[in-house]
Amino acid sequence: MGTLTATLGWEECRAWTKNAIERTSQALWVTMTLLRLAQFQLEARRLEKGTWWTAPPWWPTKDRPSVLDVLRLVRNSRTEVLQLLSEWLGIEGRNTAGGSDKTGP
Repeated sequence: MGTLTATLGWEECRAWTKNAIERTSQALWVTMTLLRLAQFQLEARRLEKGTWWTAPPWWPTKDRPSVLDVLRLVRNSRTEVLQLLSEWLGIEGRNTAGGSDKTGP
């Protein structure tokens, strides 16, 4: 028989090890860094060529996009991002949803 916390379902997950936390932290740091770099690049292009971003209606005085705006752009462009990644990786024939190859089994 386990402890009271285990019986009540409050037992800590085994994934909360030092290695798992370090891997998660590193992945989060890399992701946020890439989003921030994309924000800088998109902001520079916005000033040069036009806009990919407009201030939201609830915050009309907002003068520049944030990391969350870049994340929203990436999420809204999911199909295009997956297509670009698959072309880059050389797996063009695969379904963008992660399914099987369109031409074969």
